[in-house]
Amino acid sequence: MGSEVTTSVVEPVKIQHSIKIAVSYAWDVDDDGDGVVPHKGARWSRLRGLLSKVTEETIKRAKRMDPDHRVSIRIERLRSRHGANILASLRSRLERADIYIADISDREPEHCNENVMLELGMAIAQGFANTNRMFVLKPKSLTIPSDLSGILFTEYHGENEKWRIVDQNGFRAALRETLLALAVDRALLVPSGVGQVSFDDEIDGSADATHQARSRTSARSRKAASSGASGSATRKATPAQFGT
Repeated sequence: MGSEVTTSVVEPVKIQHSIKIAVSYAWDVDDDGDGVVPHKGARWSRLRGLLSKVTEETIKRAKRMDPDHRVSIRIERLRSRHGANILASLRSRLERADIYIADISDREPEHCNENVMLELGMAIAQGFANTNRMFVLKPKSLTIPSDLSGILFTEYHGENEKWRIVDQNGFRAALRETLLALAVDRALLVPSGVGQVSFDDEIDGSADATHQARSRTSARSRKAASSGASGSATRKATPAQFGT
């Protein structure tokens, strides 16, 4: 009798091509105190506008570095879905996210939003604070809890159409560098040439790129805070790919 031949099926490795950004923010309410559809609120609109500019800049730079790049960026509001346990759903979405961004302010800018603070705590517990892939926004006037004193916050002034980040150029540069570093790590982007490129031009592809970007953001934030200067954006943006 011949020996039995057994075969095993090798499951294909799933490659994640999209870089996912999860965003936490306080949902808006109307004058009657009723909730506004989350994706139509002013707070989401201003965050989406800012992130659209950064993703557009990132794709343009990726194309200059590698015309055959496969970089795709997906931005999703961090929320639960119908029929799911809220905390389990939030945890699952955070596990799938590559970058976490939170605006911790409530509808009253002098207060933190409790739901966003919970989501921020979950993100910290999952290690985002240790990877340079977490960006936390807050009004400049907001006093933060002492337990969060080790976080470099991105501060802003005003609300709605008057909303502006204190160091917008520094924030955009740091987020752009983080996105490009993730693309290089996943081989979605293969930079041409050898050696390092300047921070303001491209990315060197090294593990220190994100750290350098965040360090420069910190220096720019301190300078802007002391002089009252603020960055401004003049590029025309096209919509990024947004989740529901």
